Amino acid sequence: MTTKNSPAFEVGGTPPSPTPPDSEAPVKARRRRFTAAYKLAILAELDKGKPGETGAVLRREGLYSSSLVELRRQHARGPPAIPKTADKSEMERLRRESARLERQLA
Repeated sequence: MTTKNSPAFEVGGTPPSPTPPDSEAPVKARRRRFTAAYKLAILAELDKGKPGETGAVLRREGLYSSSLVELRRQHARGPPAIPKTADKSEMERLRRESARLERQLA
């Protein structure tokens, strides 16, 4: 036991040992990913529910209100656009033009 004026450990003694470090490495949290079907099911449930039931659904599913805002934004925006690739005839035309220009330079 130490008093106000006495040192934390006796002369020649060992300092008090801090709690031993945890030997387990902390597990890195992984971000959850929701399928489109799950998102649609949650939005449908919230739309047909009574006013005031939103909080219960969010608690049950472990979601935040900001997640709900993002789900509704994604639903309004629709599926991600698929970038259009140039069709074969356009690619062939560009290849011919490139070859013609290379011949001109030579």
